[in-house]
Amino acid sequence: MAFNRPKRHYRATEEDLIQIAYFDLVKAYKGKYEDLKMIYSIPNGLKLHPLTAQKAVDSGLTKGIWDINIDVPRGTYHGARIEVKTTKGYLTKDQKEYKIRYVNQGFLPVVCRSCDELWKFTLDYLGLMGLKNFYYGNYN
Repeated sequence: MAFNRPKRHYRATEEDLIQIAYFDLVKAYKGKYEDLKMIYSIPNGLKLHPLTAQKAVDSGLTKGIWDINIDVPRGTYHGARIEVKTTKGYLTKDQKEYKIRYVNQGFLPVVCRSCDELWKFTLDYLGLMGLKNFYYGNYN
């Protein structure tokens, strides 16, 4: 599935590109699947002007919080928390601490290293595996 998105005028890291492709898929299907409306990202990791960064911290931006939240309970989980990493990326000390907190609070923490992996996890978690036929990803 190809998405016709406007040209971006910023520098995106590999992790950014994974997350952008993922949210293109979420946006494409959330009109049909209500649970996809409960997926959102956390703006940690932005390079901000020092005054804007301080305002963000003062307003509650917190080191270690994971990238994507799925606020839909499934099974024994209250929701899922996803951290996007490249194949070479690793969790920081703060992210490892939050992983433990998420587990202790009943959330499912998952690290995903590609858009395919992210989308497959989302469909599996939400019980929407029928959607895999509409995506170009690898499900082996």
